[in-house]
Amino acid sequence: VRRITGLSLGTFFENEITGPLGADFHIGLDPSNFDRVSNVVPPSGSALEQADTPPDMDSVMMKTFVNPLMDAAVSWTDEWRQAEVPAANGHGNAKAVATIQGIIANGGEMNGKRFLKPETIDLIFDEQSNGPDLVLGVEARFGMGYGLPTAMLPFLPTDRRICFWGGWGGSLIIIDV
Repeated sequence: VRRITGLSLGTFFENEITGPLGADFHIGLDPSNFDRVSNVVPPSGSALEQADTPPDMDSVMMKTFVNPLMDAAVSWTDEWRQAEVPAANGHGNAKAVATIQGIIANGGEMNGKRFLKPETIDLIFDEQSNGPDLVLGVEARFGMGYGLPTAMLPFLPTDRRICFWGGWGGSLIIIDV
């Protein structure tokens, strides 16, 4: 994005998506908004401590989760909140996330503005992988940029165009096109 537009991803996202939608979502948070953020609460005891057998430190899962080992307290820092890490530190509320994902649910258009072509949305449902996820350790099915219904989430119907994504701390957005 920066190479083509000269803008950081957070600024581009604000100008092109969240601003036009009036969505209170930020990739890179201004310090004036820090007091509006709830800290991610770390789980008690790590999965490593609770495991019956020692983990295979050469596995894809362990190489992912301990390189470096993430502690939820990192997300409490000013540096983390200001950083523009789109895959990990977007800051927003449920209404903002639902508004943004409404672009997908509404065929690429929201509030009278076209953000995506219907053909682009169709790509979400083009299965890219289906099987054991070596990082999550569960059966997973992915389309382009989103998870697709699978046994991992048995409450999702498999006979409709539904996609989803989750975040740290258990957040989950489900989009029913």
